[in-house]
Amino acid sequence: MRFSGRFCRGRGEAAAFTVLPWVGEQCREKLGFVPYPGTVNLAVGREVQTEVARLARRAGIKLVSPDRQYCDALCLPARLEAGGVALPAAIILPLVPGYDEGTVELLAPVRVSEALPLAEDVMLEVEVPQDEE
Repeated sequence: MRFSGRFCRGRGEAAAFTVLPWVGEQCREKLGFVPYPGTVNLAVGREVQTEVARLARRAGIKLVSPDRQYCDALCLPARLEAGGVALPAAIILPLVPGYDEGTVELLAPVRVSEALPLAEDVMLEVEVPQDEE
């Protein structure tokens, strides 16, 4: 699966989640990297969001919270691209009711704003490898 999304600012809440020890440990074990604090937010259409959610339910890697204070999440390994530069990444879908359906959030092992040419409204490409069905 490949799609484009418009870079947009989030609510600034993901950094507190991504630095939790259990999140870093599970990401390292299951995704192969410890995420940089925060996420990259992409505004996408409903079709893309629906397909990402469908794929995550079918093939997502689950991050399981040991504490009821935090939600579980599904992740999809991905690659994030802009300006000819590609980074390893993972789409993260928090398993909470009413999660924003117009946004796709991604984790990355580096500060994306320093590795890719980012500015508000720039279009980024995301590739999610899929097994043949």
